[in-house]
Amino acid sequence: MPRIHDMRHTFCTMSLNKMLASGMSLYVAVPLLAAYVGHVNLCDTERYIHLTEHGHDDFIRKERGLQSLIPEVVDYEV
Repeated sequence: MPRIHDMRHTFCTMSLNKMLASGMSLYVAVPLLAAYVGHVNLCDTERYIHLTEHGHDDFIRKERGLQSLIPEVVDYEV
């Protein structure tokens, strides 16, 4: 049985997906969502946002662009 808290998670996730799909920047969408749901701290809102199948491909594409910034782990054990 769904709880009201589960509905809040769904609302935040689906609202963010809709804002991003409309072309809104993540850096604009999350603060707007946080204000709408009454959070003062963005970390509180981040707990309600879940990666969905809708955003997965975009996330992976953007994450690949960051790989050049993260050094490869080298194992020095012989």
